[in-house]
Amino acid sequence: MNRNLICIDSDGCAVNSMEIKHRKAFATELVKTFGLEKMEDIVRKHWMRINLYSKTRGFNRFLTLDMTFDALKKDKLIDYDTSELKKWIGTADALSNDSLYSYLKVNYNQFLENVYKWSLAVNKAISEIPEEEISAFPLCRESMADAYSHFDIVVMSSANYSAVEKEWKRLGMIQYVKKIFCQENGSKTDCLKQCIEIGYRPENMIMCGDSPGDYDAATTTKVSFFPILVGSEVNSWGLFREKVVNNPDGMNWIVNSQVSLADSFWKNLAC
Repeated sequence: MNRNLICIDSDGCAVNSMEIKHRKAFATELVKTFGLEKMEDIVRKHWMRINLYSKTRGFNRFLTLDMTFDALKKDKLIDYDTSELKKWIGTADALSNDSLYSYLKVNYNQFLENVYKWSLAVNKAISEIPEEEISAFPLCRESMADAYSHFDIVVMSSANYSAVEKEWKRLGMIQYVKKIFCQENGSKTDCLKQCIEIGYRPENMIMCGDSPGDYDAATTTKVSFFPILVGSEVNSWGLFREKVVNNPDGMNWIVNSQVSLADSFWKNLAC
């Protein structure tokens, strides 16, 4: 198959949803659940740094919760015993609500129960964010519209299929998409491998992403990576549109720019 393929992550890459979800749901419920109101500003600062502006961007919520508690301990602001959380993280087959619930039934721990309550509260808070507060990044939709005639386009998200499909329909981007790959299809690496298995060549594929997980998936499968830089998303989509989508030599450009693109990506997550 000689068609070029663009694979686009959703949250934080195509859709401007990461900041609001972490600010209104994750960080807010962390403060509420653990009674951290007196140190709310520093809690939010650590949470946002760890989850959005550093090399741990896009990590599992339970991993970054543990990192946030470690940062607060280092600041000598809390003295929680987080050993059970670390034990569960180190032994669980999957870091999910269901997995934590099953663990709690056998290994009850009050702190871990609060972690579970926090995660449920986060999901509820996310579901209550008004749709109109979440939009596509400027120039993302335009890039897809320009690319539609000479690229195949797929979505690659770690969210569930129905949520991604609903959001992309609402944002007017679904018409450009050939297929949606989601958590039901496995990891980002699994999804890229599935594209290769149906005939796309790695040298003809691009992974557009905003997190280290997207970068790792691309490098593992020898697919070109194009970073959507946090804080500079509009400029990133503008560069992609100019240098790749509307450039007759766009695929060669991105292949030849992998070192510089990776350098800009990691430097942007240097917190």
